[in-house]
Amino acid sequence: MNSRQVNWLLKSIEITLLKAVRDNDISYDDSSLAALSEDSTLENYEQIALELCEKNKQPENDNRLIVRIQAYIDENYGDPSLCLSRISDLFHISESYFSFLFKKRWRKLLYVSGTGPHDAGKTSSGNNEY
Repeated sequence: MNSRQVNWLLKSIEITLLKAVRDNDISYDDSSLAALSEDSTLENYEQIALELCEKNKQPENDNRLIVRIQAYIDENYGDPSLCLSRISDLFHISESYFSFLFKKRWRKLLYVSGTGPHDAGKTSSGNNEY
């Protein structure tokens, strides 16, 4: 690859990293991202990507995501097209990870079709846990 192609590739990686920070509500030290420049190497990007992955797997990020998903479900509860795949696509997560988060939060599996997502969050006593 020539230097122009390498610069284009690194800029594309940088944009992807910035989108990951934005889309996942990751609180990330702006100085680390600001340090990215035309002089940045692939190793710099790799280190930042690894740090983002580490921060993204922390429980507080899961909790923020759960809150955002719950707000979306609350706002769109009456929408007949509300389903697991739509929510997963919207929040850029897999259906299995969404089910994992939901079960982690409400200790139940998510059943969107039939009874609706809010019913899945109810305990056996009928109380809502959220």
